[in-house]
Amino acid sequence: MKKIILTLFILSLTNFGFSQDILPTFYREVGVKLLASLAHPTNIYESGTYEVHDDYILVNIYYEQGYYAKLTLNHVKGLVYKIEVRYNSDWSPAFSAIHLTKNLFIEGISEEDRKEMDAFEKFINKSIEDMTGEDIACFMITLAWLDYSN
Repeated sequence: MKKIILTLFILSLTNFGFSQDILPTFYREVGVKLLASLAHPTNIYESGTYEVHDDYILVNIYYEQGYYAKLTLNHVKGLVYKIEVRYNSDWSPAFSAIHLTKNLFIEGISEEDRKEMDAFEKFINKSIEDMTGEDIACFMITLAWLDYSN
């Protein structure tokens, strides 16, 4: 995880053309809905709110079933390196479906693909098997932000 944070920090120091000025727009148009689907993919997204601060983003997600999730995303210029679930009213833990999907993926991976996965794990300095649903969501929201901002 230290290497991930270092990589994101180095990226944040360089100018890739993304601006924190459009970060609120990203969360309004893409980010909150993406986080809602990552946190609880079987729930129906109703609405969400967000507050962008210098080093964290507070996200509130509301689902049609009456469930609610509150998340804190730690970031550097929009590059998310930590997601913390502050509150979750659903009976299922937030991001547990992503975690389960990751485990199923690892079970069925071929030996050839395992070599590529090993190289990726070496790059991020973390075993994919040890990654939580929140860790995977960090990658996905960061990739979406990089795509949106460039």
